[in-house]
Amino acid sequence: MANFSSYASKFLNQSLLPNTSTVANEPLFYSMAESSHDGDLDDGDPHLRRSRGDGRDYDPFNLEDIPDDEREEAAGFDTSINDVQDSLPLLLQSNWRLTTQQQTQHQLQSPTSSSTSSDGSMPMGLDLLEDDRPQQPALTQSLLPRSANPAFVFSLPHPGRIPRRKYNDAGWAMLWYSCLAVCGVGFVFTLFSSSPSSGRATPYIYSTLTHTIPLITLFTFIAALCSYLHIALLRVSVKPVLMATSVAVPGVMIIAAAWAFAASFFWTGKEGGWAETIGLRLFALVPLVLAALSARALYHRRTRLYETISVVTLSTRLLLEPGQVGLLALSPAILLSSVLVSLPFLSLAFHLLLIGYFDNGTNGAQWHVKPYAGWLIAMTLFVWLWTWFIARDVLRMSVSALIGAWYFLDRRGDPTEEIKSAVYRAISPSLGTNCLSALVMSAVHIATFAIQTLTRITVPPFLLPLTHTLAYPTSLLSNSMASLSNYALVYAGVTGEAFFQSARRAKALTASRALRHNPGYTLLTILLLLTAFAIGLLAAMATYIFTAFTLKSPASAPFASFIGGTVTFLVGWFCMSLVDDVADSLYMCYCIDVDVGATHKPEVFDLFEGIQRPASNRSHA
Repeated sequence: MANFSSYASKFLNQSLLPNTSTVANEPLFYSMAESSHDGDLDDGDPHLRRSRGDGRDYDPFNLEDIPDDEREEAAGFDTSINDVQDSLPLLLQSNWRLTTQQQTQHQLQSPTSSSTSSDGSMPMGLDLLEDDRPQQPALTQSLLPRSANPAFVFSLPHPGRIPRRKYNDAGWAMLWYSCLAVCGVGFVFTLFSSSPSSGRATPYIYSTLTHTIPLITLFTFIAALCSYLHIALLRVSVKPVLMATSVAVPGVMIIAAAWAFAASFFWTGKEGGWAETIGLRLFALVPLVLAALSARALYHRRTRLYETISVVTLSTRLLLEPGQVGLLALSPAILLSSVLVSLPFLSLAFHLLLIGYFDNGTNGAQWHVKPYAGWLIAMTLFVWLWTWFIARDVLRMSVSALIGAWYFLDRRGDPTEEIKSAVYRAISPSLGTNCLSALVMSAVHIATFAIQTLTRITVPPFLLPLTHTLAYPTSLLSNSMASLSNYALVYAGVTGEAFFQSARRAKALTASRALRHNPGYTLLTILLLLTAFAIGLLAAMATYIFTAFTLKSPASAPFASFIGGTVTFLVGWFCMSLVDDVADSLYMCYCIDVDVGATHKPEVFDLFEGIQRPASNRSHA
């Protein structure tokens, strides 16, 4: 029986070199078993002989363990193929059997097929020993680097259980959950341990603040109603409403200043404190200065009015069209949830005011809050504001995800399922991103405003050494803040990525040289923010006057004014900024298309580029 070396030489000469006759008879392998040595010098190696002295075929690789059905299927194979199979290592025998079975079935279906393909491929079975090293590109392929901007694929997550590694910025979500748990435990504890007592021992500040709750609730409904009415009027007529709003914002601030100044004369000739007279007159200067600054800012941006009109028209159309009703319903739903969540925080802050003592001074018994209770009140208000900002970011991310679905998906599914997927992204895998964004972006805005304000102030000569010392850390902080983008949360809502990665990527997209124009709707963002601030300022002034004059508690007026103005501002900003969220989402989708070289929505390109693109250039990616 021929051994492996003679068979392999014959097989390779016939298969790989069919046209070469000069080397057909020359062996390619040399075996010591074929030399002058006889079979007794094989040292008992089973690989050099196929039989033993007992006459039974030797099975060196335990081929007897192959099932009978596989033996029957392999019975039709050629004897040479069986010899090659026996000579393979043990780890390749299972792969050999699987490959030969598949090729046998293919031969039964296609009788004309052969073991050697017509294109010069290797014979059946030898492809198992093929070199798996990376192949070099063919000479017909381009050696230039491929595009660094692959096609963008939009997708929404399916609600359900997702692995832990898919949660972005999970540590910040856990920190927020911990703060909520601490506030919840404190709310339950103070609800039963620090209840107000009857008689003279009841702190006057607590009873005063509880009497302002109906007024604050009224301001909340008025702010929400005015905000949604403003969005509806924008859908009807954009330009008149924007111009009227630009005039109304400074006007409302002037009215608040005039109201405060006039109310300060109520106690003339009567027993009135410093807070009701001089303090109120000084406080009236704040709305007056803000009115002047807002009028100046709106006047310098009047040239952007026409670009803002186009953006607002498309944004309000998307909000109020029948297929996007769920997009508009997100705002009141999340707003109602935020208002309900605010009740335990305010209750905890009011009950912490009861932790204190009376001081019998010259003016009678006065209530003093203990220092640690004051710090707990400040922390409670901080977590409360953080929760409002998180709810605001959840709305912004959900809106961006829905606008991304409208922009990138040609075949859209059920609108209800899209809303569920968008909200699920915002409150589950990207909740940590919203928590981090609520802290970072708020701090960035405050720090940026402070730095810009300080740079405009004339520094006296004797303070120049101090300013030079602070110049480097200030510039470093300014550069760090410049690397973050206001569109970070919008990009995270469209792509589902983490916060800092989205902030840097959004900054790169919006600063790309491929963009023909900068976003010209900045007037919309400033106008909506100033409108909400004007409503909140008017509500704060009304709460202050109500507390100081009607409830006759001037000491409690500043805190009550802060609560009333903050709640009203948050509600108005929450509702009005819905239009701004849609506009920012459209601009981010436009930047992504410009980056990858696609055009999903030509009307959006015409909107931001201000030109009419030819029909031949409008291609869908």
